[in-house]
Amino acid sequence: MSVRWAVGTAYDLFASLFMIHNAESTGLRRAWAAGVRNRVSARHREVLQQIIPIVTVPVEWIGHLGDNPDGQAVLNALRVLPDSDVLSALADRDLVESTVISRVMARKSFSQNDIDLILKDESLCTLTLPDPKAATAMLRLFADPVGSGALVKTALAEYHEQFFKEEELRIADYLFAALERAQGKAERGSAVDLVEELSGGLRLENAAEAKGLLLIPSFWTGPLVLFEMLPDGTWVILFSARPRDVSLIPGDPVPDALTRSLQAVSDQTRLRILKLLSQSPRTQIEIARELRLRPPTITHHLKILRLANLVRLTESAEGEKRYDVRGSRLRELADDLLAFVGIE
Repeated sequence: MSVRWAVGTAYDLFASLFMIHNAESTGLRRAWAAGVRNRVSARHREVLQQIIPIVTVPVEWIGHLGDNPDGQAVLNALRVLPDSDVLSALADRDLVESTVISRVMARKSFSQNDIDLILKDESLCTLTLPDPKAATAMLRLFADPVGSGALVKTALAEYHEQFFKEEELRIADYLFAALERAQGKAERGSAVDLVEELSGGLRLENAAEAKGLLLIPSFWTGPLVLFEMLPDGTWVILFSARPRDVSLIPGDPVPDALTRSLQAVSDQTRLRILKLLSQSPRTQIEIARELRLRPPTITHHLKILRLANLVRLTESAEGEKRYDVRGSRLRELADDLLAFVGIE
């Protein structure tokens, strides 16, 4: 299996947009995220909100921008791209090639039937919020690819000017340092171990069977990991390049990794889950049964523990998902707390 690498702040241009538009689910401070969004004019703010669910990080497209592409490389490439082609270039391939979106783009209009089809298709609903308003907003973009493309260009340019151009200066060195560390780990371990390490606890037992891995450091991705598969079968993983003692929010003295971890272990139910998982790996249903809690409750707590990188999620080749404790991260948490308050 081949392992390829890519690096550049261009990936974080889009990753940062995803994070600030999904602050609640990604653990980012909502008031600060709203402040960043409000730096952009109202019309551009609206179109950025609308494209995030269908664009995420356009890895394939960015990969054609050359070595170490930055935000300006994205803007330069978009500037020469016809407005009508912008959405097709940036949006998720499966979405653009779906029957309903292809029809809407060709017809330059959409109907209630198209909205219903989007909401019924689970593969497309994962790309947007499962509600009629979100589906309508998405279809409106694709029904006017020229107008939408022009707006996307100017919206991204304003976001870059108002926020990301300065942010690039802060994060660039972290990306290259993370790339060097990850390449060293790749030389010493298996593909399965490498994916687990870089993803903060996602162990995919069929990773070794992938046709290839494309690994990209991202300052803004953590604690989440962006994972997708290219048409040729290559797995793409955007892994966190942010050190544990550095906050995602510029100038924040308290590292968000520390805050997130302390919040995760401050709940009695989550402590019970950690104690149970320290005995042996368990499925979500087994955890719910043993703790006598409803599965949705366990789902909620496991998400928080995963965001804090305190549990390992192992997915077998057959698709079974089991959780266990990441003891190394618990030990790091104690060290991080002592280091932050200044106790050696």
